[in-house]
Amino acid sequence: MKGRTKSYPFLWLMILLWFPSCQEELPTDHRIAFQELLDKNVFPHSLPPGLGVHIEAPRYGISWAGVAGVSKTDTDQQVSINQAYRIASITKTFVATSILLLYETGQLSLDDPVINYLSPAHIAILKKGNYAIDSISIRHCLNHTSGLFDYARSERFEEIALGEPQHHWTRTEQLEGAMKWGEATGKPGEFYGYSDTGYILLGEVIERLTQQNLGVAVRQLIGYERLGLSHTWWEKLEPTPLTMLPQVSRYSGSRDVTSMDPSFDLYGGGGIVSTSTDLAMFMQHLFNHRIFKQRTTLDMMLSQPDFPVDYTPHKDYRLGVYKVTIYGMEAFMHSGIWGTQLMYIPAYNASIALNHTNWGQYYVLKQIVHLLGRYASKHSSQTAANE
Repeated sequence: MKGRTKSYPFLWLMILLWFPSCQEELPTDHRIAFQELLDKNVFPHSLPPGLGVHIEAPRYGISWAGVAGVSKTDTDQQVSINQAYRIASITKTFVATSILLLYETGQLSLDDPVINYLSPAHIAILKKGNYAIDSISIRHCLNHTSGLFDYARSERFEEIALGEPQHHWTRTEQLEGAMKWGEATGKPGEFYGYSDTGYILLGEVIERLTQQNLGVAVRQLIGYERLGLSHTWWEKLEPTPLTMLPQVSRYSGSRDVTSMDPSFDLYGGGGIVSTSTDLAMFMQHLFNHRIFKQRTTLDMMLSQPDFPVDYTPHKDYRLGVYKVTIYGMEAFMHSGIWGTQLMYIPAYNASIALNHTNWGQYYVLKQIVHLLGRYASKHSSQTAANE
C-alpha cells in the first residue's frame, strides 16, 4: 500500500483548464478564492470525493480552513473541518521531533547505534536478518539511510493487511517481516531508502527512554496541551478526545479501509489521528521555534544527509521531513498514504495541511500554494505602497 502511486490523466486536463482562471482578479476576501479552489477540485464520481484544508499564514492575515465534497463515498454527508483522520506517515514528523527533543535533554545522541535502545528480542531479530546493526544509528533511521528493508512496501504485508483487515499487528511481527520479506537497500549512511522499519525502531526508542506508550510519550515531549493541539491523538494508544466527530473515511482505491485495525500502521511510521487545523498549527509552532528549546535543533532537523560524492538520492529527505522546491521556493513537507499532505513554506511563514479522502494528489496543494503566492504578492505591494 505504501508504495502505490496513481495517475489520473483527466485530472491534469482539469488543472490546465483551471490555471488560466488563476490570473483573474483576486477577490478581496481570500476565503472566497480558496473555497472556490476547493470546490473546483472535487470531481463527481471520481477521486478525491472530499477535501479539507487549513492554511495558516499570519504574515498575510490568513488563517483559513475549508472543505468540499463528502467524508464518505456512499453518502452525501459533507466532510467537516472538525473531523479528524489518520495522518499516516506524517506521524514521522512528530516522531522525529520527539527524538530531537530527547537529544536536546541529553538522553541520546543521534549517532548512537539504535540497538543501544532496543529490546534484546528485537536486537536478536535484526542480527538474524544479517544487518550490520552496530552501524545503524538513530540518525540513519531518521533520514531513511539505515538500509533496513521497508516491511510496509512488501507485497506480503499488503496481502495480509488488505486480506485480513482486522489482523492485529505487533511491532515485533513487522520487524520480523522486514527481515523475511526483502533485502537491505544498502549499507548504513550510503543510500536513501524510505523505510517504516527504521521508524518503528525509533518508536521503540522513545518508549523505552520515557517508559510511556508512544502516544503519551510524544504528546508529553512535544507538549500538545501547551500548543493547543486538542484534536490530535495516537490511535489505539490514547483515548479519543471527547466530542470528536467520526473520523473521515479512508480508502485504498475504491476500497473502504476505515475499519482496518490501526495496528497495521501504529508503531512510529504512522499512528496519529489529527485535524488539518492542528497539523497546520503544529508546523507553525515547529518552524517558529516554539517546540525545540534551541534554534540549532531545527537546523539539525533540516540538515542534508552526508552522502558519498557519487550518489544523489531521488528524494531529499531530512530528519522527518522532505525538502522540496515549489514555484522556485524551498519548502518542507511530509505526506501520508491515505491522502494527507503537510507543508511549510519559509518564504511565506505559511503552513498548509491538506486532506483528501481518497489518495492524495499533489496538484491541489500546488494550486493552493500558487493562490497563496498571489495574495502574498498583493499584500507586499499594498505594504510597499503604504510606506
